[in-house]
Amino acid sequence: MNLENYLQQFLTHFQQLDANNLAPISSLYTEDVVFSDPLGTHLGIDQLTAYFQSMYYEITYLHFEFKPAWLAPPNHVTQPWIMTFKHRRLPQRQISVEGVSLLHFNTTGLVTHHQDFFDLGALLYEQLPVLGKLIRFIKKKAAA
Repeated sequence: MNLENYLQQFLTHFQQLDANNLAPISSLYTEDVVFSDPLGTHLGIDQLTAYFQSMYYEITYLHFEFKPAWLAPPNHVTQPWIMTFKHRRLPQRQISVEGVSLLHFNTTGLVTHHQDFFDLGALLYEQLPVLGKLIRFIKKKAAA
């Protein structure tokens, strides 16, 4: 298989993950995977599975729209995405956040390193009633 095939297989299985279906994680990542995002770093498949389990528990709806990726053979991918979700504590609100993943595949097509970049403020802080209004106001003024 080539890098493009590895990526397609990864995206297909990743899109299927949810609170009741975390089994595909072991077919996506190596045992010693390093996963990091603005919320923290998780070392190994067990920590990553626990992180996803806690994250998916709070989510009632989740969808990733994957944009065209940049491939850097033999094993690096930059994958932009838009994540749309509903949180259990904000059931009336659908939230969308843009981000990008840096993925490093090994020679068997498993991910060894996965680093996500996204605006943590847009994901969390802007969703809070009072703080969200303040942050959006500041962003608007800064852009003017």
